[in-house]
Amino acid sequence: MKKNWVTFLLTLATTLAYADTDSAVKVESASEIKQGLGVSFHADLMAGGDKLAEMEYDRGTTDDINAGAGIKLGAGVYYTLNRVRAEARLGWLSDSANGLDDDNDPVTIEFSTYPLDLMLHYQLGKHSLGAGLTYHMNPKLDMDGTEYTFDSPTGSLIEYQYHLNPRFAISAKYQSIEYYYQPSDVTFDGSGLGIGISIQL
Repeated sequence: MKKNWVTFLLTLATTLAYADTDSAVKVESASEIKQGLGVSFHADLMAGGDKLAEMEYDRGTTDDINAGAGIKLGAGVYYTLNRVRAEARLGWLSDSANGLDDDNDPVTIEFSTYPLDLMLHYQLGKHSLGAGLTYHMNPKLDMDGTEYTFDSPTGSLIEYQYHLNPRFAISAKYQSIEYYYQPSDVTFDGSGLGIGISIQL
């Protein structure tokens, strides 16, 4: 599942990078950056964070479920004034593994949360750098039906984007956040790195 998403993101980024040059527009001045209100869509592959659980397979391999890893999908709204873009995004972040128990019944382990990102970006040419806050709502670990719910934390987020054209960008980001599990008084580090793509309409 995770390898399929890595392949998808890399293929899409390569396709956009070699898109028809006649339809691509250089983003070099503030007047050429799309101004005003718009919507955005994002897909990221995140890695990092503390290990929350582990799926073991018969062939001797394992698959870790981490607090700062997984697939992140989201959509948002933004407003651009000159070179500055303010953006609010709502997403879904999930890291999961599937297997079989001793009776060959399917087993799923998943950590999921709903991040709300509030970002400010500054764009110069085809490059933009952003920073902001991320609020992760309803984080939980589902161990095949048994749920462990964490407090909803607030963290920080920085992001670099390279704009292939005014609508498409590839990105790299770092989030710093911690999840607190109150019943056991335990904190897990959810910090991680991510790579992805974004579409701005």
